[in-house]
Amino acid sequence: MSDVALDPALLRQVDELAAIAAGLCLDAGIDLEVGAGPWSWDPVRRVIRVSVEGLVNNGPEACAAIIAHEVGHYLISRYLSFPLDFPSLRAARALMNGVEDPRVDGWMARRFPGVRAWQRQVFINRSGETAGVPWLLLFVVGCAVEAEVGVVVPTDFPEAVRAALEETRPARIAYAAEAPPTDGHVPVPPEVRARWRDEVLPLRPGLRWLPAPSEQRVQLSALDALKLVQAHVFPVAARLLERDRRHLAGWLASAAAHARAGRDALDGGDPDRVVAIGMMAPDARGVPPEWADRMANDLLEAHLERRSGPPLPFLFLFQMGNAFLISTLNSRWLIIGFLVQAGSNVL
Repeated sequence: MSDVALDPALLRQVDELAAIAAGLCLDAGIDLEVGAGPWSWDPVRRVIRVSVEGLVNNGPEACAAIIAHEVGHYLISRYLSFPLDFPSLRAARALMNGVEDPRVDGWMARRFPGVRAWQRQVFINRSGETAGVPWLLLFVVGCAVEAEVGVVVPTDFPEAVRAALEETRPARIAYAAEAPPTDGHVPVPPEVRARWRDEVLPLRPGLRWLPAPSEQRVQLSALDALKLVQAHVFPVAARLLERDRRHLAGWLASAAAHARAGRDALDGGDPDRVVAIGMMAPDARGVPPEWADRMANDLLEAHLERRSGPPLPFLFLFQMGNAFLISTLNSRWLIIGFLVQAGSNVL
């Protein structure tokens, strides 16, 4: 379970985490390790590596909430198995991460009622600046945050982002409710298997073996949920992404120094910093030239690439000071808040 130093107090925390998370890990057939460094996922050994720093700073119950969250993704998140019809695949994956989190956390709380108490140990509090953050990413954060009991999306989100959250809320609630039974041993009706053959199998041409009926039900549920998002959330999010692109393009075209900064960022510089500066600039007048549109698109893609996450995209939000932390288990941390203005948004 652990390779941490033999500190008695720390070992007690490790033992407590092992005790409360044992059922989760057995349920998913995965193991835990505690060690120095960031959280990570080893798909070959099927091991979640818990950050010893996170365990010391947040405690066993908060870490158990994170483990429950990741186990839930492992058990029911299947959206990457299907085509995502969106202008940017990287943006679509980030968006699906935010929309999927409430579905996963609610399902895990129903499967393991004690998980809800752990989830309350990891709270979300956003009071930092939103300037410099693309509207699409603020929308992603809002999708994830709204699932938390008693959390209201901050009023300092741009009006267009708050309107997008309002417009998509019914579809996102329906998405979160569309999930397989919490008891995987419930018999799978024949019509589910028939629908899997007719609807899921054609979308997975590279499939080499027939999954178990219970897995077919999980995949079909994920597809049904995805259809809701594609119909009602993707079009709204696409408008935000287009706004981000046009806004950044206008800034790039407004001065030669801005264009030069964009080229330098794409040639090995810091696209995150350039995107943040461009997003904070006032709207430019007129229609940006084609070259600025292309450069803005490339910069946003580079920015989103750092947020895409591993093959199983794990998203979690923490509080650090007065900023959001969005964590993926690929050891990257994005701070949305005051640090993004300084270009120090990747730890």
